[in-house]
Amino acid sequence: GGLLAPIGVLFGYGAVAREHESGALRLALLMPHDRSTLVLGRFVGRAGVLSAATVVGMAIAGVLVVYPYGTLQALRFLAFVLLTVGRGATWVGIGVAASALVATNRRALALAVGALVALVVVWNGLTAATEAGLARAGITDGPLRAAAAVAAGLDPGSAFGTLAAAVDPSAPPAGAWYEGPALALPVLLGWLVGPLALGLARFVRRALS
Repeated sequence: GGLLAPIGVLFGYGAVAREHESGALRLALLMPHDRSTLVLGRFVGRAGVLSAATVVGMAIAGVLVVYPYGTLQALRFLAFVLLTVGRGATWVGIGVAASALVATNRRALALAVGALVALVVVWNGLTAATEAGLARAGITDGPLRAAAAVAAGLDPGSAFGTLAAAVDPSAPPAGAWYEGPALALPVLLGWLVGPLALGLARFVRRALS
């Protein structure tokens, strides 16, 4: 699960920039499709490959659970598989967005890895430090505590974790609304759509030198 972020980024970052750098992109755009179709096609293809591998791996894991323990809640397991596929697709989209924003493969890799580090390491570190500081100050509720909790759930990994807990019957129930799916679902969908839309808008408008 934790490997999906770097794998997704690596799947996506060369989707457009590599062809741009090599000159193959101009040839691809001579075909009867526009720039947006090209970028979306690259995303769907790469996300599809990662999704297929994810589904196969989780199906095998599910069989290994059923064989010794004899039980698996099919609907909950299916929901978890779909969430995991969505998580992988989100990171592929971030990689493809980076690839569409810049002109070289190296810059796309740097931008995609920078986004990965910012969202996985930096953001989680900052929000954890903020929550720890509030706890040391004795602030356990109120607007500041709520704002810190909301901020902690705004990265794609935290949103996925909240949604995964929501389909896990053994997980404790969420407290406030912003600690549950009501916030996590739109956040994850936003990360799935937002970066890709940004990269697409930039790619459609910029000159291909």
